[in-house]
Amino acid sequence: MKVMFQVECEDWARWKKAYDAHAPKREGFQKDIFVGHEAENPNNVLMICEIPSMEELQEFMQLPENASAIADSGAKLETFKATPLAD
Repeated sequence: MKVMFQVECEDWARWKKAYDAHAPKREGFQKDIFVGHEAENPNNVLMICEIPSMEELQEFMQLPENASAIADSGAKLETFKATPLAD
């Protein structure tokens, strides 16, 4: 399924570096279609990805190594939003 993620981060460069470093952990689970940010606010991250399901996403994000990577990236989890998409 396709999903759009939106999250604010403390610093785009820090977030992107952490996101890219964590790519091997997402391999086979998540396929990135678009990873970027708002043109006028680089700290508002937007992604469109393919994932197996919203339930599996929840489980994936709660794995200790993934939760740690998210926290270390400077993402503000209270702003995280995942929106399922349809063609």
